[in-house]
Amino acid sequence: MFKSIWAIVAGYLSITLLTLFTFVILAIYLPDQFSFRTLHAPPSITWQIFLLVLSACFSIFAGMLTWTLSPKRPAWHVHALALVVIVMGSFSAASSIPMGQPVAYAVALPIIGYIGVEVGGRLQQRLNKADLSQIR
Repeated sequence: MFKSIWAIVAGYLSITLLTLFTFVILAIYLPDQFSFRTLHAPPSITWQIFLLVLSACFSIFAGMLTWTLSPKRPAWHVHALALVVIVMGSFSAASSIPMGQPVAYAVALPIIGYIGVEVGGRLQQRLNKADLSQIR
């Protein structure tokens, strides 16, 4: 049971840590273009699209990681992670919209996270099947 919980937690932590690390790097190297000033100047459309694409990439990675770490029934673990992402993302969106974050961006973020996790799980499943067919 610990391995099952760890697979889901590791997937969620991978999204969180990759996002935090990326934001820190962007804030250091692009301080004028990238900032956390949502109350006074929400991010531009270009930044929103860029961050949504990054979110999709990180979510795909999380789905693949969760599939790989799952001891049994990896699809179930990926679905559980996708549910965690959509629930936590919805809470985040609900709290960030009153602070000035664009509504479309806040709503799209958990949806893209959910889809990315599911895609990552399916991708890892196909990669595992391809590896097994090459062994035979």
